[in-house]
Amino acid sequence: MLLNKLSIHSTGQPCGIDYFDNRLIVSDYTTGDIRLYNTSVPTPSLMGIIATGQPGIMGVKIGTDGKIWFVNYTLNTIVRIDRIPPVNHIFSFSHEDRKF
Repeated sequence: MLLNKLSIHSTGQPCGIDYFDNRLIVSDYTTGDIRLYNTSVPTPSLMGIIATGQPGIMGVKIGTDGKIWFVNYTLNTIVRIDRIPPVNHIFSFSHEDRKF
């Protein structure tokens, strides 16, 4: 089972999870980070972290077009991330990357 092999590292409260096209994403309520994992290998590995700068994320979803959506309870918003830089590092989320 995938979750038996995956160690989800977090400094806060993981609260949202979704899976699409061999990618698992986990959002964190406390930090606002979204972690991306590669599940196409025998032991899933962390690919990168999207630092949204928005604590309060309650859920996350990958759309059929590959775009990431999340709901922020604290800000009462729904956010779509349109562009994601290359993986394998931590990258920041800017206002130019979201559409409402």
